[in-house]
Amino acid sequence: SPIVRARQGVGVPATMLAAGRASLEALTQAAVADAARWASGVQAVATTRTVATWYEPAPYCQRCAVLIGKRVKPTTQFVRHPRCDGMVRIMSERDREELPTVTPEQVTDLNRWQRAALDEGADFNQVVNANTAPRGGRLGGSPLRERGTQTLVGARGKVRLTPKGIYRQAGDDREKAVELLRQYGYLR
Repeated sequence: SPIVRARQGVGVPATMLAAGRASLEALTQAAVADAARWASGVQAVATTRTVATWYEPAPYCQRCAVLIGKRVKPTTQFVRHPRCDGMVRIMSERDREELPTVTPEQVTDLNRWQRAALDEGADFNQVVNANTAPRGGRLGGSPLRERGTQTLVGARGKVRLTPKGIYRQAGDDREKAVELLRQYGYLR
C-alpha cells in the first residue's frame, strides 16, 4: 500500500512521501486501465455491430505489427512487452476496415533479410512469424531459429528456411533467393 511504502521509506520525510506518492500513482494508473478495459468489454457486448480489435499507434515492433486490426474477444488480456502502447479498442466493422495497413517501414525491428524478403513481395505475416521457433524445436542441437530454419507448418519433419537462411544460401543470386522464397512459402 502507498501508506506502508511511505512509512517504510528511508530518509527525510519528503523522500518518504515521494515514494508513497509514486506507489499511489502506479496503483491508480493500473486501476484506471483495468476499469477502461472492463468498460470497453461491456460496451462491446451491449452494442450491436461492434467488434473488439487490437490497435496500436505506429511505429510497431514485429510482435505487435501482426496483431494490428485482428478481431479479439472484448475481454482478451494481452501480455504487453515494455513500451508497448497496444490496446483492445471497440470499433464498428466499418471503422475496423478503415484501419491503416501496416507497412514494413512502420516496423522498427525487422532485420535486413526480412526487409529484403518483403521487398521481393513476401507475405508480411509469414516473414515475421518465421523467426519464431516452435517450442523445443531443435536442429542438430541448436534452436531452429538460430540456424535460420523453422518447421514447415503441415509438413512433418521438414525444415523451413527463414528469410535469413534463404539469403545466406542464395548469396548474391537474386533469382535463387526469389526461387527459395517461393519454395518455402513466402511468395505465392
